[in-house]
Amino acid sequence: MKKLLNFIILSSVALLFNGCISGWGWLVPYNLQPSYHQFKNMCKLNELPNNEEKYNKILRYFDTSLDTLDWEELNGRALKLTKGFNLDYIEGRLEYRVKVATIQKRRYDISVDLYTNTNNKGFSKETITHIETYGSWKTRRYFLDGNEGTGIYWSEETLSCSNLFKNKE
Repeated sequence: MKKLLNFIILSSVALLFNGCISGWGWLVPYNLQPSYHQFKNMCKLNELPNNEEKYNKILRYFDTSLDTLDWEELNGRALKLTKGFNLDYIEGRLEYRVKVATIQKRRYDISVDLYTNTNNKGFSKETITHIETYGSWKTRRYFLDGNEGTGIYWSEETLSCSNLFKNKE
């Protein structure tokens, strides 16, 4: 009986702490998971002051720099932001946006956008007013969720850059 009790207790502990081996688990803190640190470091770059050094630090994660970007191609994909429709619109500062690159890994995906206040000159190294990284990290922590139409199902909790750091505007 004592062996069975020990087996049950050890199995329960191993099941709850399986993140030490597989990278996820209910009782394994985020700080012990390497993919969380990679994601957090990319999001932390948003906190730097807007200058060319920040732009190149962020773009380095995406294997590019301001000097190697294809500005003609980016200008062709530029999107005009609309007040009241786009949440990231700020008049005179964030009026045009273009997505530069995206990284998709098993546990997280992250992308980077460039902003400018005027598109008559187009996007260029000199006209950038802001750069921002966006992304989400899969926590591998599931919970029961549901609604009236589809019933109960398992949902996975995710964290975004805005969950980790509050934007300073």
